[in-house]
Order: sequence, then structure tokens, then C-alpha cells
Amino acid sequence: MNILVVDDNDSVLTVLRVALESKGHSVWLATDGTEALKVLQQTDMHAVISDILMPRMDGYQLCLEVRKSERFGNIPFIFHSSTYTSPSDELMAINVGADKFLKKPANVVDVFQALEETLAKPMHKNRMGAPPEEFGLMMEYNARLVSKLESKNIELEAQSHALRQSEEQANKSREQLRALTARLQAAREEERIQIAREVHDDLGELLTGFKLGLAWIGDQITNVPAFSNHQEVMERIAALGLLADSTTKRVRKLCTELRPAVLDDLGLVAAFEWHISEFQKHTNIRCKTTVKEKTLTMGAEQATAIFRIFQEILTNIARHSQASKVRVLLQTDETKFMLEVRDNGRGIQPEQMAGTGSLGLLGMRERALGVGGKLDIQGQKGRGTTVTLTIPAQAPAARS
Repeated sequence: MNILVVDDNDSVLTVLRVALESKGHSVWLATDGTEALKVLQQTDMHAVISDILMPRMDGYQLCLEVRKSERFGNIPFIFHSSTYTSPSDELMAINVGADKFLKKPANVVDVFQALEETLAKPMHKNRMGAPPEEFGLMMEYNARLVSKLESKNIELEAQSHALRQSEEQANKSREQLRALTARLQAAREEERIQIAREVHDDLGELLTGFKLGLAWIGDQITNVPAFSNHQEVMERIAALGLLADSTTKRVRKLCTELRPAVLDDLGLVAAFEWHISEFQKHTNIRCKTTVKEKTLTMGAEQATAIFRIFQEILTNIARHSQASKVRVLLQTDETKFMLEVRDNGRGIQPEQMAGTGSLGLLGMRERALGVGGKLDIQGQKGRGTTVTLTIPAQAPAARS
């Protein structure tokens, strides 16, 4: 049999089509009453299963138009609705000419049963021609439709209000998390500075005293008569002196890694130049640096954030980019500070920026946001990656 299914929901259309075709029926589909009437005028149908609330022409109006037709006015008509489900809605459906009324989501077994009962129903005169009280029915339907729409509008407004509240709460949580992140980073920088100073001052003083003590012992041994293992003792003293020198260098390196003194003493540009020199020394990646403004005026928090982001950028280049060249541009004007780092490596891809290994990128973005800035990362496969950091000249401090 030919069955016409009318619904503006694609999922409902698909479910009913598959179910009806499994029973050997041929199924036609329409998304509203206007499309359904065109199908009915072109193809002989044995039954119609229709939703009620649809665009352009709804199910009630479709049923009335079907019953007015001389060609297909006696076709079995089944309503299948989730919006109109009250007893008065069902009575309205029967009054406009429907044979059956099903509430969504109806079990396919119920659909089959309703279809069989409707098709088996003997033909009677009431199924042909429009009901004499059509005008009154449409007035009642319009009033019911307005009521349904008003209820739906109230429901949507409530949902919209709840959604706005959720968005506001989510934004507030993000701001709090960002402030907490900024505070943790600031605390970590303060701790690094303190540790670096203590290591430099205390261990440096101890190592200097140790070296002086070794020198004094060496002088004393030199001035006494030779003894059996005199040469061996002097060699041991010399070896300990070299170890003390090596330890002193390691302490200085550790202090620099914790907090480069050049950043606090000479400023951001000097810190960049020092770090680029160290980077080239350890990676053999050539760097070309362009500084448009040698004197940059900014707060300690901004300078620290910029330098740490720059460190992370170069670390990522060394680890992942397979680059041989890096171009660094550093410039500022009255409104903003801008850092651009461009490499000629393999180029970062979108899936890498969104993957689980992208926490370093997320950390850089959070650092930039913490001082009111923005970090942009663009990659071209096989042509390298460009990272651009922009920070307003008077960036607001992160809220605590």
C-alpha cells in the first residue's frame, strides 16, 4: 500500500519510513501540509499519517483540505502528534475528519495497529466532504494554537533565562579560574626569585669559602718539606678546586634557569638577547632578531609573562618543529607591545593545537590573558609556524 507520512521532524520521518517499508508498504514523505497536498494530487495514496504542528500548513488544515477533496476525500487519516496531546486536542482531530489519533512517541506496533484498523474501517459518508461547522472548528483551533504558542513561548523564555544564568556562571567560573592561574603563576615567580637568591647567596658563599680553604691548604703543604704522597695530595686539592669551580657554574646556571637576573637588572630586551644566544648555542638553530624599540617600558608582571611565553615558544620549536631558522620580531608603540616568532619547521596543525599534548599552548594563552593580552598561533604544513603575542600598553593586571 502507498502511505504518505507528513512531519517536519526528519527523525520521525525516517523511523516511520523504515518501519512501514519493513511491512512491505511504499512510503512517500512530506514536511508540511502544502507538500502533502501536492503528493496526494499526483499519486494515489491509501492512508495518511500526519503531525499537527508544522510550518506553512499544519495537520488540522491539511485534514480539512483532504476531506474537501472529491478525489481523495475518503482517504484514511491518522494524526501523530507530540504537541497536541490532551483529550480536547484528540476531539478536535476527530471533528476535523481524522480517523485515529496517536500521541508521540508512539510505538511502531501502535502505528501498525492504528493503520490496520483505519484501513479495515468500512467507508461511510462522514469521511467525504468538509464538516459543516468548519469555521467554528478553525476558530477553536486558532484559539488552541495561540494558547499552545503562548505556553511554548513561556517555556522557551524560562529555558533562555536558565541558559543565560548558566553562561554567566560559566563566565564567572572562567574568570575565577583565570585569576587563580595568574595568582599561582605570580606566586611561582616569587618563589623562583626567592630560591634563586638563596641558592646564589648561600651556596655561592659556601663554595667560595671551600675554594679559599683549599687554596690555603695548598699553600701550607707547599711550604712544608716534601713527604711520600706530597704530589698525590696536591693533585687531589687541584681536583677539588676544579669540582668547586664546576659546582659554582652549575649553581649560577640553576639560578639563571629559575629566574634570569638579566631580566630584573637589564630589562626585557637584554633578557631576550641573552636567551636567544643560549638557545642558538644549545640547538644550532639560527635566529634572526629584529627589535624595533630598544627601550620597552612595562610592569614587572607583564615583562615576566612575555619572557616566560617567549621561553615556551623557543622550547616548543626545539622539541617539535624540526626548524633550522627562527625569526623574532619585537616591537611596541603607544598602544601595544607585539612579539612575533616565526620558524621554518613542519608547521603546527589544528588537531595538534586541540590535542591532549597542547597544555603548553594553553598555558601560554592563559599567561597572555592574565596580563590582558592575546596569543595567536598559525601553522602551515611544511612551511612553519607563526606565534604572535599582543599585549596592550596599559594592560590590566589579573584580578585576584
